[in-house]
Amino acid sequence: MVIGCPAMFSFGNHLKIRNTVNHKKKNQKTQENSVISINSGLYSQNINNFISKTMKEFPNYYFIPQWRSELRLTYIGRPKLKYESEVYPVSMESLPYKNNRVRAPINAQGWINFLKKVDLSFGARLHGNIMATISGTPSILIVKDGRMRELAEFHNLTHITEKELIKFNSLIEIIEKVDFKSPEKVHEDRFKNYLKFWRKNKIETVYDKNFNLENLYIDSLMKKEDSLLPIETISNLKKEEINKRLKDFKTAKKSWKKEIHENNEINKLLSSTKLYNKILNHLKNLI
Repeated sequence: MVIGCPAMFSFGNHLKIRNTVNHKKKNQKTQENSVISINSGLYSQNINNFISKTMKEFPNYYFIPQWRSELRLTYIGRPKLKYESEVYPVSMESLPYKNNRVRAPINAQGWINFLKKVDLSFGARLHGNIMATISGTPSILIVKDGRMRELAEFHNLTHITEKELIKFNSLIEIIEKVDFKSPEKVHEDRFKNYLKFWRKNKIETVYDKNFNLENLYIDSLMKKEDSLLPIETISNLKKEEINKRLKDFKTAKKSWKKEIHENNEINKLLSSTKLYNKILNHLKNLI
């Protein structure tokens, strides 16, 4: 049964994309003032070149990385990514990092709060743009493979294929062609289908009694984490803040190593034939 992406139903039947800035061709002021959230990966040259050009056209952009290696790079400034690229941000020497235009999300609520304040989300990361959509922020997804295309079509996400992308010279041109409200048009139907899946599997949900329920207990828990905003690049911090961040990272790393070591020891025990036989014999005695 096709249910789409569960993240799209984070707020139930409530999905409202706000109106974006009325971008007009050659409107330099609009481009300078608009806050653009950009997401991508080390994909094709066409995608990376277009996104790099968009960063230059919209100086008030923020690049949102989604890999753990990028989170680490943002947090402590090293190591650089294993890949080389002239257009994708891979090190502190890349312009987005150097100019403090990177924001690395560390939890869902902080990510949503950040995206609510931007004018537009654009890029080739599926969930980067889904997060924008459920935040009510206009979004354009660059579809790069079949999985993304199917999800984009199922949820009617505002999207453009890589083949279509190369026909445009700028993001402004794309903005003038797309319908930002399109996800709203099918959301209720998709949400009903999602709930049908749970009922089919005999699992009750809070929406069985109230389809349009707005406030859930989980929402109140998430809102308590408002302070966990996306991380700024270390390059923008003062010396004492840099030292504190590096010290915190070093302390945390020791804790991680200990935890990983303990987990490995447990896994060794669980995979031991002797232990397995002991548990099996114990169960036989109980029976």
